[in-house]
Amino acid sequence: RNAFQEDYSSDSMYYRVALSGKRAMVGIQEAGVSAYQQNQQGFWQNVEEPFIQEEPSIGNLGFAVGLDGDLACVGDADYIHLFRRDGNKWVQFDRIDFKWGACSIAGDNIAIGSERSALMMLYKYDEDQGKAVPLQDPIPTGGVSSMALSHDYLVYSAVGEEFIIYRREEKNQTFTPHQQFNISGPKYRNRLALDQDILVIHGENHTHIFSEQNGYWDETITLDQSFWPIQLSGRTLLAASLNDVYSFNIEGCAPMPTQMPTTSMAPTTCYLVEITIAYDKHPWETSWKLQRTGANGDDSAIKFYKEAADGDTSYTESLCLQEGEYEFIMYDSLGNGICCHYVGGEGHYNVTSNGALIAEGGDFERREATRFSLPFFPAAPSTVPSISQTPSSSLSPSMSWSPSTTPSSSSSPSMS
Repeated sequence: RNAFQEDYSSDSMYYRVALSGKRAMVGIQEAGVSAYQQNQQGFWQNVEEPFIQEEPSIGNLGFAVGLDGDLACVGDADYIHLFRRDGNKWVQFDRIDFKWGACSIAGDNIAIGSERSALMMLYKYDEDQGKAVPLQDPIPTGGVSSMALSHDYLVYSAVGEEFIIYRREEKNQTFTPHQQFNISGPKYRNRLALDQDILVIHGENHTHIFSEQNGYWDETITLDQSFWPIQLSGRTLLAASLNDVYSFNIEGCAPMPTQMPTTSMAPTTCYLVEITIAYDKHPWETSWKLQRTGANGDDSAIKFYKEAADGDTSYTESLCLQEGEYEFIMYDSLGNGICCHYVGGEGHYNVTSNGALIAEGGDFERREATRFSLPFFPAAPSTVPSISQTPSSSLSPSMSWSPSTTPSSSSSPSMS
């Protein structure tokens, strides 16, 4: 859909887009930077004050934009300006001397690079000092035309057709080289977008969508359409053409089954899993993923959620899943969990199956993961219970799905 209902002339093409949950920024040639928020109908409204530079510069404010939670970066011809959100206003707290730079933000980490610099710089927002401080030694790149940062990965495109992926195991560790591949295409900036386990790259005539499997990236979807620039948050993709910005849901790209199930199929048993989240004061920082883990180590996402916005207080999801091994992961983009920090309030989450507690928490840093099996059997108590040959009804499968030509929404699994 056309995401931003604005009337821009053809000589004011979009420079950059940035996306974080239900908030977005758009850098527009000769017009500066505008901030947006998505409403309940899915449309984007310009509800925040525009970004204003504190000092004059050569111009081209909006040449680069980056956004995650309450932090934003905005580039022009001379600097990368760093902002934090205070209510509906953005307040500049620092700036980096970097000409014609690109920038990306993940949590409180900031990456900055440029075609005119042989080094990529990584910073961390220090809340106590109120400024950006170096995160690690600069990364030699030979020039960067496009870049994207997540908690675990740093991806950039060199001035040629190479895309280089850096990885780190933990938040405070150093990014190191991990994977590399080539995709031909114009030497545009903002050619790639990254969030958690999805990577999107703009090619010559196609849009390439990669997914992470067992620590490595493989192309899973190729769209016969090319957009520039692009930005990703969760499963929402913002993609710009010359005069428009469009919003896509990547989950809607799953192929349809070639044949509808019939009543002759054997019934499939599924097990009810319920996820409940009470947000802290910053719900837009929270996301989660539920994935199935195979015996060969491959992981496949069942559901990924990152749609919380200001004012959201809680969220509940019910899924009916087949027997197998699973992993539930909670994320906090700022790295301070959802509980027990004076700036964030007291949030909490729990995962249950048939009323039995699988996982719960809130006091973590960047991520917290729990592996479990379905059907789920709670851990045995410390005393030895009497053994019964017949399982109790509370541990039996909660749902039995018998496919038909017209299955009802309440009885079908949420995703296969």
